[in-house]
Amino acid sequence: MDKNEALKIVQERGDELANLPDKFKKDKEIVFEAVKSLGRALVYADESLKKDKEIVLEAVKHAYDYALKFADDSLKKDKEIVLEAVKKNGEALQYADDSLKKDKEIVDAAVKQDDRASQYADISLKKYYKITKEIYIKTEPGGRVAFGKLDKTQEELFYKNYSKKEDIDEILFYLVLLNEYK
Repeated sequence: MDKNEALKIVQERGDELANLPDKFKKDKEIVFEAVKSLGRALVYADESLKKDKEIVLEAVKHAYDYALKFADDSLKKDKEIVLEAVKKNGEALQYADDSLKKDKEIVDAAVKQDDRASQYADISLKKYYKITKEIYIKTEPGGRVAFGKLDKTQEELFYKNYSKKEDIDEILFYLVLLNEYK
């Protein structure tokens, strides 16, 4: 297979990059065409091209999913790339560098695209957004679940625990306890 054949293949179906020989996964022109066709094809690119700003920017422009996830960490700090990614898919915010999760412009763009993206914002910005994280609760027979409005201290404790991605059962336990001892 020559380069022209490989180009034709990835222009039609970007994810076919996965099936091409490694030499094509290192070829900037082929990878560019693959991510232009399908942004998530970035996952199949050589690591050196996951550091290439032009390639990653093209990938996030053409991704309906999480192309940013596969970019090199250095580019997850790039405001232009992250802004483009969250405009296309707000939940891509979860893959951005923590420094950009504090950037109100980035978070606003993410939440505008998908309000669920607010869950990935830095705790300092969460007060500006309605949190729409879905929580499924299972109770045991005879179990008790308490609901109520959290005060500022309780809310901060919740976000502190949630941002550490602790087990959801432990967070719910804290919420029940906090509401019972108000």
